[in-house]
Amino acid sequence: MAQRTIVTTFDDLDGTEGAETVVFSFKETVYSVDLTVRNQQELLRALSPFITAGTVLSRRPARVRRGLPG
Repeated sequence: MAQRTIVTTFDDLDGTEGAETVVFSFKETVYSVDLTVRNQQELLRALSPFITAGTVLSRRPARVRRGLPG
């Protein structure tokens, strides 16, 4: 018997279906948030002055560092 699993991602801010994961960092902490296109645009609009004034250090996605267990 075949099975199909469907994963639906919802916007973390407003619960709207069809969100995409957005990863960003601030003060050496990496964040992940699921946002619809509308809320992605809102995030970009809010961050634009800081992005424009800032210096790009890397275009690679930031690596998440995990501490040793225990």
